[in-house]
Amino acid sequence: MTQIGDLTERLVELSDDQLLLRLGMSSQGISEDLEDQTRSASIDSIDFSEYELTRANEDALNFGQRLFKRLNAASYELMCKDPFDDGETLKQLNAAMKDSTSKAAGLLAPVLVANLGLAPAVAAIVAALIIKKFSEVIAGEICDTWKRTLEASTNTTS
Repeated sequence: MTQIGDLTERLVELSDDQLLLRLGMSSQGISEDLEDQTRSASIDSIDFSEYELTRANEDALNFGQRLFKRLNAASYELMCKDPFDDGETLKQLNAAMKDSTSKAAGLLAPVLVANLGLAPAVAAIVAALIIKKFSEVIAGEICDTWKRTLEASTNTTS
């Protein structure tokens, strides 16, 4: 498995708040670390030690939430409205989602780096958040459809 694949596999297991906190901390680290941006921007810079949400890191969480809101919108524009892509990247993303969320996040992260100019560490976290949101929606739709099918079959056999 590639390095980005290993990283996204670990990231998709984190809660949304943990991801948003890491997004805020990584982004702030990059902006504060002007002398050594390559370390803060690399995928190796993501710390997987447990972070508790406290008042001390509440600013980083809030920053991560605001940043994700902007990057999520930019990612949507890139993936769903790019006239030059013809939907190929989105098709590949859908195929990867069928295999696993970590594979889909691993596919999306380099696209975000290349097209939005994000640092690899930030792109990996954003990709994990986006894919987790997709999987929640897809799972909800599956369960709703499944429920309707069960109800319909119960009504016809009664």
